[in-house]
Amino acid sequence: MKAFRLVVPGSSATSFLIYRLSGNEFGMQMPPTGTLSPEQIQIVKAWIDHVVRAGKTFNYLATGPEGLAKGRQVVVAVASGGSYDKASGWESYNYEIPYLRHILGFIGISDVTFVQAGGTMRIAQGQISSEEFMAPLLQQIKAVV
Repeated sequence: MKAFRLVVPGSSATSFLIYRLSGNEFGMQMPPTGTLSPEQIQIVKAWIDHVVRAGKTFNYLATGPEGLAKGRQVVVAVASGGSYDKASGWESYNYEIPYLRHILGFIGISDVTFVQAGGTMRIAQGQISSEEFMAPLLQQIKAVV
């Protein structure tokens, strides 16, 4: 396997994350539950290439990278068909939150709150209404904003 950095700012093509999302000969793709469409992978590539930008959201110093987006609070809502929080027992399949925490930290944002909207499949299966599903999530967001 080629040596990659997790994310190469402004160069998604050489980022290990994109290598994993695209799959590889070792079967070590992300997410492990199924492949992303080419369109979904393009969205992640665009995010890397347009949000993590040298001179705009970070600088390289002699001591290493310095994030330029310091002092901001970010609330990230992560929706998924299944639940991948600690209580579910499936937390090891949660790749989105560690990745986003890493990238936001790289550009200087450390005040990050994640609202996990896991279990959206319950809406499609008629187990819960969208209003019932959204109510506690909206409360979590209001509590931090």
